Amino acid sequence: MASLSRALRGIAATRPRQSPARGWGLRPLVSGPGPTSEKSVPYQRTLKDTAGLLWQLRPSDVEVELLAHTRQVVSCELEEETGLHTGWIQNGGLFIASSQQRLDEYKRLMSLGRVYGIESHVLSPGETKALYPLMNVEDLYGTLYVPHDGTMDPAGTCTSLARAATARGAQIIENCPVTGIRVRTDDFGVRRVAAVETEHGSIRTPCVVNCAGVWARAVGRMAGVNVPLVAMHHAYVVTERIEGIQNMPNVRDHDASVYLRLQGDALSVGGYETNPIFWEEVSDEFAFGLFDLDWDVFTQHIEGAINRVPVLEKTGIKSTVCGPESFTPDHKPLMGEAPELRGFFLGCGFNSAGMMLGGGCGQQLAYWIVHGRPEKDMHSYDIRRVPMGAGGWAVAALEWGGGGDGLSLSRVQLKAELRPLCVRGCYRSREASGLPTALCELERGEASALGTDGPGCSLGLTNGLPPPGLVDAPLRGSGPLSLPASSHKRDISGSVLGAPSRHPAQPWKGAPYAVAAAVNGVGVRTLTSVVPLPRPVCSLCLAPQQELRARGCVFQERHGWERPGWFGAQGPAPVLPYDYCGAYGHQAREDYTYGRLLGQEYTFSFPPHHDVIKKECLACRGAAAVFDMSYFGKFFLVGPDARKAADWLFSADVSRPPGSTVYTCMLNHRGGTESDLTVSRLAPGPQASPLAPAFEGDGYYLAVGGAAAQHNWSHIRTVLQDRKFWCQLIDSSEDLGLISVQGPASRAILQELLEADLSDDAFPFSTHKLVRAAGHLVRAVRLSFVGELGWELHAPRPSCLPVYQALMTAGAKHGLVNAGYRAIDSLSIEKGYRHWHADLRADDSPLEAGLAFTCKLKSSVPFLGREALEKQRAEGLRRRLVGFTVDEKVPMFGLEAIWRNGQVVGHVRRADFGFTINKTLAYGYIRDPSGGPVSLDFVKSGDYALERMGVTHAAQAHLKSPFDPDNKRVKGVY
Repeated sequence: MASLSRALRGIAATRPRQSPARGWGLRPLVSGPGPTSEKSVPYQRTLKDTAGLLWQLRPSDVEVELLAHTRQVVSCELEEETGLHTGWIQNGGLFIASSQQRLDEYKRLMSLGRVYGIESHVLSPGETKALYPLMNVEDLYGTLYVPHDGTMDPAGTCTSLARAATARGAQIIENCPVTGIRVRTDDFGVRRVAAVETEHGSIRTPCVVNCAGVWARAVGRMAGVNVPLVAMHHAYVVTERIEGIQNMPNVRDHDASVYLRLQGDALSVGGYETNPIFWEEVSDEFAFGLFDLDWDVFTQHIEGAINRVPVLEKTGIKSTVCGPESFTPDHKPLMGEAPELRGFFLGCGFNSAGMMLGGGCGQQLAYWIVHGRPEKDMHSYDIRRVPMGAGGWAVAALEWGGGGDGLSLSRVQLKAELRPLCVRGCYRSREASGLPTALCELERGEASALGTDGPGCSLGLTNGLPPPGLVDAPLRGSGPLSLPASSHKRDISGSVLGAPSRHPAQPWKGAPYAVAAAVNGVGVRTLTSVVPLPRPVCSLCLAPQQELRARGCVFQERHGWERPGWFGAQGPAPVLPYDYCGAYGHQAREDYTYGRLLGQEYTFSFPPHHDVIKKECLACRGAAAVFDMSYFGKFFLVGPDARKAADWLFSADVSRPPGSTVYTCMLNHRGGTESDLTVSRLAPGPQASPLAPAFEGDGYYLAVGGAAAQHNWSHIRTVLQDRKFWCQLIDSSEDLGLISVQGPASRAILQELLEADLSDDAFPFSTHKLVRAAGHLVRAVRLSFVGELGWELHAPRPSCLPVYQALMTAGAKHGLVNAGYRAIDSLSIEKGYRHWHADLRADDSPLEAGLAFTCKLKSSVPFLGREALEKQRAEGLRRRLVGFTVDEKVPMFGLEAIWRNGQVVGHVRRADFGFTINKTLAYGYIRDPSGGPVSLDFVKSGDYALERMGVTHAAQAHLKSPFDPDNKRVKGVY
């Protein structure tokens, strides 16, 4: 039997490596026809051959809860209900830290574990050696040991689930291939699922759940639904018997991208490589067979495994497993109802984590189907998080490195590089998580987009965590790119239109991914599609983006948009074309400006550009700053039923005169906050322009956070359809830019630029007007997201650059500076403003979040979620959002445990440093350990501390913002 070391030495160095664009042939291990007899049975290939690892700690509170449910079902509930043993083995889990940053990450997870009662221990190298004698610990900084982690048996778990389901009335039909999804269009023009077609007949149903794994895209195509995932080879090997390995914990070495799963008296060895093999032509006939293991690709895992457990060098290989696995753009599953088709749900794209996430996700998906929305905040998994590209194509944001000549994928360049999977470097940003500089890392060989779950920042992922490597919202600065010159608008004309028109899928030959992008005002949108684009991509001059880059802008990527992170003195920092980690014939890049900036982000301390962000923040507080916020979603809601729709959709009273602007929330039926946004009432008019459509009756202009634009669009559309409102919902996000000028000097600067009176009497707070700026018609809105006197200028795309240049010229003598989203993060948390999907989520009510003023509860007007809020108010709040300040100058990022009088009462959702008050600020929801309501007296009477990486820091609780609590500055009172 070959040993791992012999396999390593025996790999032919001259064997050519194939490009992912050229594909790989299928090589089943057995001769003759494939194992088609297993097709459509409950324990399919992706389950029966999975490693079945379950790690309880992840850098997301929601994922920790999902994993806890899976563990409870597999370790207890299934056996109690069915009498069958699921095969659960509680042998513990061990995370390996090969750097100080990685160890810091594990300390953060340990603190989060305290909140959920998960036992965990950070061990020294010596303690690790005592626990796992066969492990090499010479290169370790430490480990995280979780005693109650374990291993699931796929066959046993599936058998138990099948028995439990049939006992409750479910019917399982085996060997019954699906041949089509029948779709009907209802009387209001909405596409809905009607039936499932099989070789043996039709099954009428209004609901289908796509759980087809790597075949999910094919099933989606049957219904006209785009499913953004790709199929790859994924492999592990099983060793011969190893003396002394019995009862050892499972091991995850994120820096080496290797896992070691205990399998009796042997180990399963696998991982996630930097050069995976794409399965481009997913075959229906392949059924659930296996590929031959490509030792060229698998070598890197052997090296990592032998380094970690040296006895493997002389251990034989008993068997190999290499099968297809599906991976998604941001390394998160795809769940929820597809935007294109009502009744078509997804439960796929689990990125090899389907077993351990399956229990929790299955429970939430059931709630989703029955009640319309899940119980937990599942936005990070919701298919609605994926933006819709030109022509309605589902797209996933990736970095695009414009070399100026053709398509060139350039994801965020990492010290620990990405593999060439369709992956956004890091999906997290202020708007989503509210975190400061965070180590949202993508592991070498692990495609992950961390932080979509709010304050979770981590190093690595895939069954666990990652290595040093990312920025909180990936930095970016690419070359020219654009969509073809065509309309970017989406339009739902009345409730009868359920979705924009779509192009039929066309096979894509050549590069595995197509890239599209479009200018949006000063901002740039960068999109990479996991489905074919309907037409080639052309390029236009992006002067606005080049203008910002020339001024030292360091760009972030967020939801496919390029936006300013901060403005440094280092000069332009372009992203060069992606080097594929040196794989597929590409030369690995050694050193360049953008890479160095990324390297400075690999820390849980304050980064070197902390002082740069400080200067931007203090300039905004003392003079003025200009922010490019063009990536915001910008929708128009007009039509005969627009007033009815607005009353029902928005928690605040938006039925005010034209010219008014209202900050409001949109809720779900449980009272959870699906969005916070601003709604501006429009005056009707017969003439359409980029700043307003032509309409009669009522009309509203909606500005929503760009990271949640698709979520907002889908939520509004669903409500319009369900309530049968006759409206138009028009998406002008890519036709309008948004330039925000904030600070004490903003009025003086803008008065030179705008042909309008900006005095308080003529232009009060929360109002808007169409005015001319430097000769260009814009919509000026007096609002602030940073707590200062200021205006937003919503301008047609061609007007953005000249307006911006005129603004910088006028502001020079007033101290106007460019500022980015890192400054917005700090300034907004200092003022106590919420960030959706961080300290305000779909499982948080406005009452819990301190936003009761956004709810028209004093009126008699019904709105979505009102009944739930009234019940919550009557019963008392079981949790409440509280702000904290820490006098010690320590960086915090979210997920820190909140202690009150010696008891853990919650965890931090969002944190940042406030430069004006010179303190760390944090926001988190707290509960009463006794289970009672959380009153204001309960909040005020406690002694608090925040636990950061196992160390507690004294904190002061605040029910109002510690900065300008009387809101004088936004009114121009200084």
